[in-house]
Amino acid sequence: MESTDDQGMDSGIDWISVPPTEILHNILSLVRIRTVVRMPRLSMRWRQVCEALQFIRLTRREFQHWKAEKFARFVNYLLLLRARVDLHTFQLRWYGPSPLDYNDVRMWVGYAAKHNVKVIDVVLEAYDQDFLPCCVFISPFLQELNLQFGEASHGHVGFVLPHKINLPSLKKLNLSEVEVSQLSLD
Repeated sequence: MESTDDQGMDSGIDWISVPPTEILHNILSLVRIRTVVRMPRLSMRWRQVCEALQFIRLTRREFQHWKAEKFARFVNYLLLLRARVDLHTFQLRWYGPSPLDYNDVRMWVGYAAKHNVKVIDVVLEAYDQDFLPCCVFISPFLQELNLQFGEASHGHVGFVLPHKINLPSLKKLNLSEVEVSQLSLD
């Protein structure tokens, strides 16, 4: 007589793909992003699940031995893999001896905003630009915004907020190393 486990194996059922998409997304949100990028190889179902990834969490710790250029290629590939679905969380935490190209950072944050992101969490040791794409500051979907940029070297104390800000869904705001003028507050 065969055990229940043997019968499941013989039936050809892909047990790892059976749970609902929401549960698989929760699992993916806990897995290292480098692993998530390889998961579409498991099956067509996992490919679809990974293409609809709703959480992008990128930390220097996971990529500590990578140069910034290799990391940028990885992020660009990751964003290309995604289908045109909404994004819940975009998190980028980068520090250390290999600074990121700030045009890449602007592109990634703009990508997140254009995909109706609810949470943007960007912590950089240094950000040598004055601005992020305007779409970040007029997003009707953004609920949490955390921007922590190290001191810029181009004359400003830090990042400068745009003159037009309209974030109707914003519930949590954390800004560090950001210049705010009276005009911005109006």
